[in-house]
Amino acid sequence: MDKPRCEDCSPIVFILGFLNSKEFHYATLKKLYEKYTNDVTVHVPKLYNQHFWPSGDKGNLFIDEIYLPKIKEKPNSPVIIHMFSQNGGFQFYYLWLKLTEAQKKQIKGIAFDGSPGLFSSCPSCYINARFFMLPKEEKTSLNYWFYHLPTHIPRSILYSILIQFGFFDQYSARMENFDLPKNQLFLHSKIDRLVKPHCMKAFAQKQFENGKSVELKQFDEGIHCMHFLTHKREYHTTTDAFIRRCLGDDVYNCHRAKAKL
Repeated sequence: MDKPRCEDCSPIVFILGFLNSKEFHYATLKKLYEKYTNDVTVHVPKLYNQHFWPSGDKGNLFIDEIYLPKIKEKPNSPVIIHMFSQNGGFQFYYLWLKLTEAQKKQIKGIAFDGSPGLFSSCPSCYINARFFMLPKEEKTSLNYWFYHLPTHIPRSILYSILIQFGFFDQYSARMENFDLPKNQLFLHSKIDRLVKPHCMKAFAQKQFENGKSVELKQFDEGIHCMHFLTHKREYHTTTDAFIRRCLGDDVYNCHRAKAKL
């Protein structure tokens, strides 16, 4: 008699990057997750355009061609989603809207880095996003600054007005009402100049009040979504504890011997 085929129920991890980043930027974080599983996917969605306005993209490429096929292949595997900035958070927002209740329960933990929160209506928020986020290579030339500043200064003022009067899609207010996964990790800088730190903290507090298992890690210094590189040891220690909390004792079922816990 043939031996019953053993289903692969090893964890599935998705890392959703911030706008304009590249997959290789997350190599060290990916390696951390690979201590627990080889099934780690890095995806950088484009939910905002080059001027940091919502692009109209609903994240369907990731949802329909990456996420859903993967969980169909491994329906009993625990899922962890680690997302960066409003770009990653917005992608998760659209994903959650499309999932069935059973698919939502498969997600055992979510980590937010630099999100979810509200974009500031202060003009410096747009300037910081345009000139101090990755990729940085092109921004080392003075010609780049002289060419772009004249157009981006008036645009920053326009954005401030539009954000102030509610024309900018701030998805986080709607996501507060979602019944999100139990295990949650929030990481951000106390001096974040792109997304309001007190809004991210308030979102985490609301999740805690809703009965979720919440950890809030605030860094005293550092720019938006860069702590996984600039404070790598501290960031990895916090994330590693989060992974263990998500997976618990029943990590692999029949594959438990493979887990490095």
